[in-house]
Amino acid sequence: GAIFYQSMCTQCHGSRGEGNEMIKAPSIAGRPAWYVERQLANFRHGRRGMKSQDVQGALMASIAKVLVPEQMKAVAEVVSKMPFVAPTQSVALKDPNVEEGRFIFMDRCAQCHRFNATGEMTFGSPPLIGLQDWYLLAQIGKFKNGWRGVDPTDPNGTKMQQSSGFIESEQAKHDVVAFILSLNPKKEDETSADSLFSNTQATQ
Repeated sequence: GAIFYQSMCTQCHGSRGEGNEMIKAPSIAGRPAWYVERQLANFRHGRRGMKSQDVQGALMASIAKVLVPEQMKAVAEVVSKMPFVAPTQSVALKDPNVEEGRFIFMDRCAQCHRFNATGEMTFGSPPLIGLQDWYLLAQIGKFKNGWRGVDPTDPNGTKMQQSSGFIESEQAKHDVVAFILSLNPKKEDETSADSLFSNTQATQ
């Protein structure tokens, strides 16, 4: 798994899984193995990254297609063991209202992603902490635009595609992402997030 990650993932996602905003590669450090493996399978089988407008998704789909299931599982295990990396706020957010974002999140997102955005395997919902604001904004947009979550064999994606419709405006999108970002532990407390992630995985 470490060899596959080094040769196929490091160039975009970084040696620590920290991501790279310049090429819009998100942080993947500490993502649960079940989620990484599932998304690689989604890319491989055309459930994600199938829209020509989704340049980053199409690139990931081409990479996933060269991995066999055993390799995807091995890479996912490597990623899941990477220490959590707290994201820093970029210029992506435009005058967000964190309190309004809290209301939207608790009303529409917390049931699946949990109140602290650490995800829940039972619902197929990944952690949202640890992800950069520009990536979260992009993914909400992709679900809303039908670039992601429209394949009938991807029920979790379909659920998100429907849920994204409740984030009705561009302002609301920025508000909810700002609130998610506020849930991240500070850089000096990154190790505490690792225990949150492992607890999420332990629900299997």
